Amino acid sequence: MAEFKDYQDDEINSLFNDARKELAKVDKDAKELKKDIVKNLVKKLEGKIPKNTICKKIVEELDGKVSETLIRECLPEEYKNKRLRVV
Repeated sequence: MAEFKDYQDDEINSLFNDARKELAKVDKDAKELKKDIVKNLVKKLEGKIPKNTICKKIVEELDGKVSETLIRECLPEEYKNKRLRVV
């Protein structure tokens, strides 16, 4: 009976480990998709608002949907307001 419980515990642990791996992949995939959406938005905003304000505007408008960190990570410096940057 104890052997069955040990087997069952191992099986349950394995199921949770598999779920953790799947969730990590979903998180990674979601992050990449969000980056792609932000990059596409940048292309669409070019010429419509000043280039060096695009990052700030995206951060403001997509607050709660995409983290500021992710937005800043995926955009080149030319889209960021250099005067606001803290060194």
